[in-house]
Amino acid sequence: MIGFANPGGGRDRLRLRVFSGVGSPSVTAPMENDIWVNTSTAVSGYEFSETDHPSWEKTPGFVYFTSTYSGGYGARDTTGLDFFRKNDNSNFTKLLACWQYAGGSWTAKAAYIYHGGTWHQFSNEMRGVLFYNGDQHVELTGGYASTGLRMYGWTDGEWMGSDAPVLEIGTDMKIYQANNPKFGTVFTNKMVDVSGYGKLCVDLEYNILGKGFNNGFGIHLTKTNTNGYNPLVTYFVDTAKEDKSYNGVVTMDLSGVSGNVYLAISSHRHSHLEQHPYNTVTIRKIWLE
Repeated sequence: MIGFANPGGGRDRLRLRVFSGVGSPSVTAPMENDIWVNTSTAVSGYEFSETDHPSWEKTPGFVYFTSTYSGGYGARDTTGLDFFRKNDNSNFTKLLACWQYAGGSWTAKAAYIYHGGTWHQFSNEMRGVLFYNGDQHVELTGGYASTGLRMYGWTDGEWMGSDAPVLEIGTDMKIYQANNPKFGTVFTNKMVDVSGYGKLCVDLEYNILGKGFNNGFGIHLTKTNTNGYNPLVTYFVDTAKEDKSYNGVVTMDLSGVSGNVYLAISSHRHSHLEQHPYNTVTIRKIWLE
């Protein structure tokens, strides 16, 4: 547990206590505005700011709270923090997320604030996750939608037309192009802010057949969701020269990408095969780090 107080201050003194531990909040005689961070790493310090995701280096254990003054007063009884003891001299901020620095990187943590006898959660470990265990995380992505839009370089000529890929979402996300020869793309419905993140990670599996034919898929980040979109960063698989298979985590470098982007997953088929499993990609998880 760490905390900060100003015992020598006046009646409207700054008052803030941050606790940590593993599991549900457990504080003896909790007070209004107490914060609990679910972590096994000792908290070495903390900071509050509006940056969504910290990217700088800190001492191990350091905790960063994403917060905003927008909506702070309205959240005063749930996820709002009042830095002052007396309400006639208040300074409300709304807490949005909690990150902790350890092992050379920032990790999202579950965190709670205490109001009116109840612990209110304002952060969870799934911060930055765009898909996992069937959850499309619509608060970040807006969900996923299949379209017949094609990527730049695949829009010319008559040899491959446009068609929306099949999108199956259960525990995993499965995408494949059922028609032939066609190219289409699954987009997030909302743009995702990747500022402060260093990489996009995708846990997936594919076994794409059709050597000598253009079968495959791609994972892209793009500023537009229009026909002929030009990815800023891409991971592209095509079987024009050889069959392709992989089972594991694909990591994409985001060092040259910032701001809001669409996540796009393309699927294309140009094959003599009639069945569809050869160009299916199964995605288990998508997240930002």
